[in-house]
Amino acid sequence: MSGPPLVELCGAALTYPGSPPVPALRPADLVVHSGEYVAVVGPSGSGKSTLLNVLGLLDRPTAGRYRFDGVDTGNRSAARPAELRGRRIGFVFQSFHLIDHRSAEENVALGLLYRGTRVRERRAAARAALERVGLGPRLSTPPGRLSGGERQRVAIARALVGRPALLLCDEPTGNLDSASGEAVLGLIDALHTDGMTVIVVTHDAGVAGRANRIVSMMDGSLAAGPAPAGPGSVGPWREATRVTRPDGPARAERAQRSSDLVREAVASLLQRPARSVLTGLGIVLGIAAFVAVLGVTATAAGQISARFTRLVATEVTVEDVSGDAERTAFPPDAEMRVGAIRGARSAGVFWAVPARRVGPVSGVPLPGAADRDVPPVVAASPGLLAAVHGHLAAGRPFDRILDERAERVAVLGIATAGALGIRRLDVRPAVFLGGVAFTVIGVVDSVERRPELLSAVWVPRHTAEVLWGPGPDPGQPPRMVIDTDLGAAGVVAARVALALRPDAAGSFRVVAPPDPRELREQVASDLSGLYLLLAGTSLVIGAVGVANTTLVNVLERVPEIGLRRALGARRRDIAGQFVAESTAMGAIGGLVAAGLGAAIIVAVAVARGWTPVLAPWTVVAAPVVGGLTGLLAGVYPAVRASRIEPAEALRH
Repeated sequence: MSGPPLVELCGAALTYPGSPPVPALRPADLVVHSGEYVAVVGPSGSGKSTLLNVLGLLDRPTAGRYRFDGVDTGNRSAARPAELRGRRIGFVFQSFHLIDHRSAEENVALGLLYRGTRVRERRAAARAALERVGLGPRLSTPPGRLSGGERQRVAIARALVGRPALLLCDEPTGNLDSASGEAVLGLIDALHTDGMTVIVVTHDAGVAGRANRIVSMMDGSLAAGPAPAGPGSVGPWREATRVTRPDGPARAERAQRSSDLVREAVASLLQRPARSVLTGLGIVLGIAAFVAVLGVTATAAGQISARFTRLVATEVTVEDVSGDAERTAFPPDAEMRVGAIRGARSAGVFWAVPARRVGPVSGVPLPGAADRDVPPVVAASPGLLAAVHGHLAAGRPFDRILDERAERVAVLGIATAGALGIRRLDVRPAVFLGGVAFTVIGVVDSVERRPELLSAVWVPRHTAEVLWGPGPDPGQPPRMVIDTDLGAAGVVAARVALALRPDAAGSFRVVAPPDPRELREQVASDLSGLYLLLAGTSLVIGAVGVANTTLVNVLERVPEIGLRRALGARRRDIAGQFVAESTAMGAIGGLVAAGLGAAIIVAVAVARGWTPVLAPWTVVAAPVVGGLTGLLAGVYPAVRASRIEPAEALRH
């Protein structure tokens, strides 16, 4: 039958760059017509495999021309050779190049993956091809459980599943025993009988003798041989390839389907589950930290808001700014005046008595006990304990009657009581302030406001004025703390100065509470910023881990990359697969992290007695953030993988 040759080399040569350059294939001319069976023979290192790589479009000639079925392959883009390999050329390798974690059926179906064939059609074609090579009962068997001959037959089934026009076989019996080798050669003979064009590279004379034509190679050069036999007979295989040859496949058929991309990515991740889990752990921890930080911050913000409402939003502070060193501007009945303001619950005045007036402060002179200086003495009005939300561990506070009588009684902060060695009140212990004894009637163990009072000695205001004069410490002006009803602080703050001294309202500086919402937002923002920085650091570390593992994965799977390129995968298909793998790993990690983060939030809330708060968008965004992180982490390894040349990968 007339027509252009299927394979035509015109002075084609291939030289690898180096110093000096290495001529792997010297200028060669070769013509192979459809239906021929050609054997290329020669010793090891003669260039047979290089010639096969050029014929299979796995390597590009650096000189000369190569026409495949009338198409000049040197004038096409990188995508065109991949398309020709995937649709028109089948490969049978000496090393089988089967993917270990896939079944025989899946390995064969891989030959149709990059055509865009649907999954159901791929599986049906794979089953038919395996039945043709006698492996119908072994569809679900992985390569590791097949014999060498069976694995080579799986490789042949993969080569013929797409009904190629040319079958290239590289030492197809090199790794087989004689019986298995004979079965494989018989299968290749049958394919040729059906009209398939076959080129076999071998150094075995027995294998070469089965071909219609033998071409010899030596030192990278094709030796002169018999003239081409001319167009071969047209069998049913050739007719089928003509009918199904895609002269202009649609874009949807040329592109690998997105579902296939995801399926391949998940299958690759499941190949090494332990590594995938450990690699994704960094992303899980990083995103879980994000979710937990946002949730815990939101949960804590509610508690912060409640606390601010109870304390900050109900506290008004009044400071004496009169500058009078001899007496305080707060009148003796200051508490009663403030109590008359609607919304004021309690109020207390206090100031630090100058140490030079009090003299040394000591505890009960017990045998063996040494006198020790303690923190300052504070003159306090009776309402101070309630105003600062204080709590007595023992005893009672001084009241208005004791204050008016100027009784020499004292209430100690728990830190002061410990420093003075006072453990019990039933023995009526005393403290000595400048040699004057004061009976201790109470011990304060906590205050929600003004915690510095826990380290002081409290004495009635009137008593302090009688003993040491009304003048406060110049560096610590008298203050009043007012406890208000919720929402009343603003009203109380506006009226308190006038209520205290209608004649000298300017003697006081009133500090109203800040807006609790702004304070809460500020604190929440500060906490979020700190913890999000830590979470971001964890996420970056996780992304680096994914990138590193993906890069190592690329290096380990170089032969698989070569196989996929030989089966028609383009550069972007290879890059897309590795990006899809890292993205899938990140997305799965984000999904796991969302659950882990939510569990952390609930655990913290339960431990603290809080109501857990978590925005739904946080959980929904976690897999998205994980996927984006994995995508970014996989870009560089994917680009590296896409740049690996198929011939180089198959030699790896």
